[in-house]
Amino acid sequence: MDFGYEDMEEVPSVSTYPADMQFALEVDGNCLNKKAENGDILICLDVIRAQYQFKAGDLVIVERKKYDGQMVQRTAKRVRQTAKGFELWPESTDPAHQEPLILYENSPGETAQVIGLVLWIFRRP
Repeated sequence: MDFGYEDMEEVPSVSTYPADMQFALEVDGNCLNKKAENGDILICLDVIRAQYQFKAGDLVIVERKKYDGQMVQRTAKRVRQTAKGFELWPESTDPAHQEPLILYENSPGETAQVIGLVLWIFRRP
C-alpha cells in the first residue's frame, strides 16, 4: 500500500484528538486485507504532531524511505514488541506480505518511521 502526501486528506474529528491532527488514507491493494479491504478509508492520527508514543498492538502507518529517500513507501502494519525492540507486522493473507518490518534493523540508505496511528476504518456502502 503506497501513499503519497497528496493522498493524505484532512478529515472531521472522529475521536478525542483535534481534527487538524488527523488524516485519511484510502487502502490500495490487499496488504491490510485481514482488517480492511481495498478502497476502505483509514482515519489516522499524526503521531508526531500529537506526540503519541505507539505501543504493542497498535495498527500504525509507517513511512519507509529507501535509496537515501529517493523511494518513499507508506503502509499499515501491526506493532509487536520483542526483546530487541519493535517490529511491524502485516495484516494480510497474501503470501507476498508476510515479512515484518523491523524498526531496530535498517539497511544502509533505508529508514522507517511510524507517522500515524489508525483510529478508525471506514467502509463505503
